[in-house]
Amino acid sequence: MRSSSQALAQGASLLPWMPAPGVKIGLTPAYTPAHLRGMAIRPNEPFKFDFIVHPGDNPLQGEAAKAEYQKLIKYFLAAMARRTRTSG
Repeated sequence: MRSSSQALAQGASLLPWMPAPGVKIGLTPAYTPAHLRGMAIRPNEPFKFDFIVHPGDNPLQGEAAKAEYQKLIKYFLAAMARRTRTSG
């Protein structure tokens, strides 16, 4: 059976990038990822909407941006389609 100090030493060797147990670490800098800011609904075409996307702190370009923004829109639409329970 291992002692707790042996287990900590083995854990430290497996994760060399981690600080030693008990060492205080600082906060990471604030980061804002890409996110949906809003959407516009067309009154004459109710099933067509325009999504307003905030690019975040690290704006993507080209196909990477398109793929990331489409993923955000799909998550939003999936949340809207999710069935909720009603009480009663």
